[in-house]
Amino acid sequence: MGAAVEATLMLWLLGVTTSVTTATVVEALGSGVRFASFMVPAGLGVFEGANAAAFGALGFGAAAGLAFSVVRRARQIVWIALGLLVLVCMRLADARSDS
Repeated sequence: MGAAVEATLMLWLLGVTTSVTTATVVEALGSGVRFASFMVPAGLGVFEGANAAAFGALGFGAAAGLAFSVVRRARQIVWIALGLLVLVCMRLADARSDS
């Protein structure tokens, strides 16, 4: 349910008005694509194409699907950057405690 709410919020921020049910369908299709394309590194291109096709089929337009994919990738980048920042801070704190 959390992923559907997140998808609804992202769609709302992109200006695509939809229901939580439609966002759940979009999220389920994305999960299926991620599962089916596990051999493609990070699913680059596959996820974006699938979202463009799904959004086009749902009547939102392929551009909205691509924008949704870009926002999803940006969210991943933010979480990765935060994780790396925490790791660096932990290493610095560990180095200070050793000396």
